[in-house]
Amino acid sequence: MFILDPYTLKVVEYLTCLVTVALFAAFWRFAQGEPAPARAAVRARVVAPAWSGQLVDWFRLPDGYAFHPGHAWAKHELPTVALVGMDDFAQQLVGPLKGVDLPRRGEVIRAGQHAMRLRADSKTVDMLAPVSGTVLAVNELIETKPGLANEDPYGRGWLYAVKLPHVKDGFDELMGGANARAWMEQVTHDLQMTFTPELGQVLQDGGHPVHGFAQAIDPANWDRVAKKFLLS
Repeated sequence: MFILDPYTLKVVEYLTCLVTVALFAAFWRFAQGEPAPARAAVRARVVAPAWSGQLVDWFRLPDGYAFHPGHAWAKHELPTVALVGMDDFAQQLVGPLKGVDLPRRGEVIRAGQHAMRLRADSKTVDMLAPVSGTVLAVNELIETKPGLANEDPYGRGWLYAVKLPHVKDGFDELMGGANARAWMEQVTHDLQMTFTPELGQVLQDGGHPVHGFAQAIDPANWDRVAKKFLLS
């Protein structure tokens, strides 16, 4: 039986290691397609034109909902009862939720004051109440499955129900329809002006925003980015 001497064996092991590293590097470059800087440059070129118009289309603003500037919505369920939730911009801004702290039943909520807290990535961001009233119920599903607010922010992901003092109390100060779309255009324009070119680097190659784009813009201080746009 042929046995290699210790020196030759070490040389063979070293060459095997080098070949393995080289093959892995080649595979990694193939899997990634382009080096990261090149991909970032392509993204920036793709999204540079007409940002404001495209971004509005990415954030859903359905009819029948009234929107607060802090990106919460309210919707009449009964003449003096409204559901409250977070809009599509807010859930995309913050990204996957690990928890939502909801107000207590019976608590009196004031429009424009802190009413709920979003938890993600070990940090928290407060959201403001869109309307005033007394909390009648909270969405218990959100307490066990907070991701519903991401998956279906205008449906099963509602957050709490509030009893309004009057039928139209506070709704006149919210936005809907064309006013809401004009507001979202302004929000996305502000987003572009604040984070260019960082914003381009967090958009996917297809021109869609990364879910949780506040974290992608500034991983260490994403909660500050979120608070800026949620007005909290």
